[in-house]
Amino acid sequence: MPDADVCDTVRRRPTRTLAPVKTVTSHHKAPLVNDPGNSLSSTAVDLYQQAVRRGALHTAQTGELAQELSVSVRAVEAALRRLRELQLLRPTPGVDGVLAPCSPTAALAELVNPIEMKIKEEEKRAQDLRFQLQALNPLYFESRKVRNKHEAIDVLGVEEAHAALEEAGRNCRTEVLFVHPGTFSEGAIDHYLARDLKPLDRKLKLRALYQHPARANPLMRDYLAGLTEAGFEIRTRSEVPARIVLFDYEVAFIPTRSEPGGTIVLREPSVIEFLYRGIELAWSASLPFDLGGQPDLGYGPAKGELRRAILRLLADGAKDELIARRLSISLRTCRRHIAEIMDDLHATSRFQAGVLAARRGMLEPFGITEFDQLES
Repeated sequence: MPDADVCDTVRRRPTRTLAPVKTVTSHHKAPLVNDPGNSLSSTAVDLYQQAVRRGALHTAQTGELAQELSVSVRAVEAALRRLRELQLLRPTPGVDGVLAPCSPTAALAELVNPIEMKIKEEEKRAQDLRFQLQALNPLYFESRKVRNKHEAIDVLGVEEAHAALEEAGRNCRTEVLFVHPGTFSEGAIDHYLARDLKPLDRKLKLRALYQHPARANPLMRDYLAGLTEAGFEIRTRSEVPARIVLFDYEVAFIPTRSEPGGTIVLREPSVIEFLYRGIELAWSASLPFDLGGQPDLGYGPAKGELRRAILRLLADGAKDELIARRLSISLRTCRRHIAEIMDDLHATSRFQAGVLAARRGMLEPFGITEFDQLES
């Protein structure tokens, strides 16, 4: 409700022509709101001051008010509209064209109280919703554990993981995809070969992705040759993300970090799709492994790509130890490659080698570059 001291006085006063009052600049004028979208203009403040001093303003006197304030009629009309929106000016009942001033306290109560009541109602509603939904959290997590055990995620020990891999191989219908960094020891190769060949009694799409050092390791070459004869398509690349086994775009096996030899089994469709997309990108940028095209022990066509990977890591500031670990080669082999690269480029420092390689296009990941010409 409007402030009685201001609004009611005007309502009881008879209508009369109001003499203009010169605007008095006050040193205690209330500061304007900082928000430009909601602030009162200086014209609105001056009009409100005149309305309080006179007791009312006549809308028919906008021209006179504009002249007194040295502003345009449009500015006065806009200021009057804003003052009415804020309930600082209100029409006088029974008197056309007369706007009575109300105190900011009365306007505040009229405008803000409903908003605050609405906020309190929404806060109570939010609190009720929070209470209702949080009460379901224990049920959700307990039920999700049951679901994860049978569907989405499962963490297995060594023996359980072996059994789960064999079962996935037996149930596989369309594709098996292996991704493995590094090389295997002799005992590990026997184990992997026995496992990898088990699902091959049916016509499946079989793919395996390894790192380039597998080409230069005699035991790994024999292992990959056995997979190739069994129907696997083999490719190698400088780096692979991690050890992963996927079956039918439905289930994936990845190693755990907490338990050596442990395995996480994933069946969540969105996670499986994410893994497959990443592996497909890596596969498309890999080199086919073909013993017919690489009869002798060595990196063969992968040597240039391996050295490009070394140069890219050098350009990124990687140390020898990190490069060797990421590319699954020994530190001695890594340093030998770096020395050969610098010798081929006639470079006296790693920095110079990186600059020269970039200028000659040797860092390109695909295609024939000067690196391949150096290798030939």
